[in-house]
Amino acid sequence: MSLLSIVHLDKTVAKRISFNSASVEEANGATLTSMSFDNGIATFAAASSKMKYENIKANTTDGISYHLTNLVDMDWNGANTDNVISHFIDTDQYVSIYKGGGNLVFLIQSSSGNWRMITYNAGHIRNHKDLIITIAATLIVKVYADGTELTQTGNTDNGSPVDLEVSSLYIGATVSGTARFVAQLDCLDIYNRTLTAEEVSALYKNQLYTPPSPNNSLVLNIPVNGSIYDTQGNTITNTDVKVVRDGSKDVMEFNGSTSYLNLDSCVASLNDNSYGTISLWIKPKEETNQRTMLCFGDTDDQQFFYINANANETIDAGLTLNGYGHWNVRTTNQVLFENKWVHICITQDRIQPKIYINGILVAQTNTTSTHLSSWFAQQTVPGIDNGRLGCFNAAGFGNANFYGKAYKDLKVLSRAYTAEEVARDYNSSKRLYGL
Repeated sequence: MSLLSIVHLDKTVAKRISFNSASVEEANGATLTSMSFDNGIATFAAASSKMKYENIKANTTDGISYHLTNLVDMDWNGANTDNVISHFIDTDQYVSIYKGGGNLVFLIQSSSGNWRMITYNAGHIRNHKDLIITIAATLIVKVYADGTELTQTGNTDNGSPVDLEVSSLYIGATVSGTARFVAQLDCLDIYNRTLTAEEVSALYKNQLYTPPSPNNSLVLNIPVNGSIYDTQGNTITNTDVKVVRDGSKDVMEFNGSTSYLNLDSCVASLNDNSYGTISLWIKPKEETNQRTMLCFGDTDDQQFFYINANANETIDAGLTLNGYGHWNVRTTNQVLFENKWVHICITQDRIQPKIYINGILVAQTNTTSTHLSSWFAQQTVPGIDNGRLGCFNAAGFGNANFYGKAYKDLKVLSRAYTAEEVARDYNSSKRLYGL
C-alpha cells in the first residue's frame, strides 16, 4: 500500500493519487513539515509534523467520509491534544477530528459561532486501527473502528452548519496550521458520499488482506492487531502463541517450550534475495542457555539463517549455506534486559551483516567471516524451506531451542535498510514501547 493516498470519489468512479516520497507528494501539491516516509508509512514523528493539501474538494450532496488505514498514534493515552485531520469546508467553516481529554472529537464549526461537537472514548482507538468517519449531508456522524461502529459519549449543538464543500486539508494540524500529531498513517481516503455500514465492514476486511503493491520491498510483516496475520498475504500457522495486551498494544506471547509461528509461506520469496533487512521488537525473559528467536532453515540439511539470544544477554545472527558457515556476527556487550522492550534490526547490504539495537549500530564481532556478503540467494542448491519465529528448525532437528518472550512487529524486507532508515524505524515507534 502506498505511503499516503488521497482519493476523490464521485458517485461511482474513484481516482487514487499514490505518494511514495516527499518529492512526489510535493509535486502533487503537498506542503510538508518535518515528515518522513518509509516502507508504506507516513510518519509524523515531531510535534511540528504536518501535511497540507490545497483544493481538496468534493461534491458533498451525498455527504463525506474519511478512511484512515493503520493509524498508529503513539500518544492516544497522553494528555496532549493530537490534531488528526482538519478540513476547510469553505471560507468560514471547517471539519476537525482530533484527540483530547481522553476523547476522540469530531467538530464542525463556522465563523458565525455555529458548531456541532461529537465525542467518543479515545480508548476505543487503539494502535494499528482502521478508522472511518462518515458524515451525512444532514450532519449525522458515525465513527467506525476496525469495521465496528463506536458509541457516542457526547453530542452538542450550537446551530447547524450546512455547507460541506471541502476546499483544503491538513493532516496533523488545526485549520490555522498548529501541529501536533505524533503518529504514523498508512493511507487516507476521502469519499464524497456517506459510506454505509456494509461498505465500512467490507473496506476493513479488504484492507487486512489486500495483496501488497509490486513495488513494496516487504516480504513479511506481522504487526499484531487483535490477531496474528501477515499484511503481505503469507499464511501464518500459530502453535501455542497467545495475543495479549501489553500497555496500549497487542503483542505475541511465547511460552518458551512449545510456542512458535510457522512462516513457511514466505520462504519462496526469500530464496532469491541478495539483500535484506529483518526487524522486530522483543521483550525477553531471563534465559540461562542460548535460544533461537528466529530461524529460516532447510528442514533436512545444513542450511539456515538464525538470530539467537545468548546466555550472557548478547545476541548473534548467522548464515550457514551448503553445509558450512558463511558468517556469524555477535554483539560485544549485553543488549537484552529482562522484561524490557528492545528493537533488533539485522541488515545485509552485500558487504557485510550489521546488528542495530534500538536504532544504533552497536559494537559487534564477526566470529565467522568466510563469506560476509552472503544472503539467501547465495545458496548453491536452494533448500531453505521453512521459517520459524520462536524456535530453530533445520538439519533434521525439528522444532527446537524454543525462546519464550513477547514479540511484536516482525518485518522481513528484500532490501537493506540504511543506518538512517533503521534509526527512523526505531524512532517512529519507540514511544509505543515506553522508550
